Amino acid sequence: MYKRQVDTLSDPTSVLRAAGAGNLTRLEEFARGGGDLAAVVDRNGCGCAHRAAGGGHAGALAFLLRAGCDAAAAPATGKASKRGRTPLHFAARGGDVSCLELLYERGARVDAETGDGQTPLMWAAFHGRAAAAAYLVDRGASTAARHPRTGCTVAHWCGAGGDVATARFLHGRGVDFAAPNAVGHTPLNKAAAKGHFEMVEWILGVVDPSNVLVRDATGRSAADAAADARFPHLAALLEERVRAAEDAHRRRYEAAGYNIFR
Repeated sequence: MYKRQVDTLSDPTSVLRAAGAGNLTRLEEFARGGGDLAAVVDRNGCGCAHRAAGGGHAGALAFLLRAGCDAAAAPATGKASKRGRTPLHFAARGGDVSCLELLYERGARVDAETGDGQTPLMWAAFHGRAAAAAYLVDRGASTAARHPRTGCTVAHWCGAGGDVATARFLHGRGVDFAAPNAVGHTPLNKAAAKGHFEMVEWILGVVDPSNVLVRDATGRSAADAAADARFPHLAALLEERVRAAEDAHRRRYEAAGYNIFR
């Protein structure tokens, strides 16, 4: 009968710690002593394969998979926000393509969702793992997936993460960096709220200039998001773009024979 063996990362002899550090000697020792590596999990149900994948230790991960660890393990226990996380999510976050490949070849689903709807590609986008994102997309990961509650896309996750190289890759694969989420936030809002100056400038360069005028459900703009988060220089840049976009709108209306300021 399968017995779930809860391990703790604070224990220096922890098997999970060994997996996360790629300590193959300790893992082999545990297995030789009769330990079931597939049964060792943390309090949220994540196991050794999660840790090795997240640490980018392909050798240890390969050993764990041969020892019976599930490449598609998705715990249904623990905190609600932690449920459903697979080793592929951890590998995407860590960015090691060799680990992604091992897991994919063992049946891991590229669009597996966590308990709250996050995909591995969203994790790769947020953590700026361009190579991992490319691997996942090349194997069918959806670039159009939306978080079921917030409506955030991989573009929102990428904007919040701030890595322009990953953004360029995703944009090249057709990801929309202008579309708002369920409450009206655009990827520009996310980047502004995190103070990612380079990401803000990059987004402004690839979306329609009017995107800077988009306001969320509470009437707040990307410039407001930057100001609220205490990034005054970024807020000033966005306010300048707001004025330029408003001027462009005015000129178009006036050219059409309208004067919206009368």
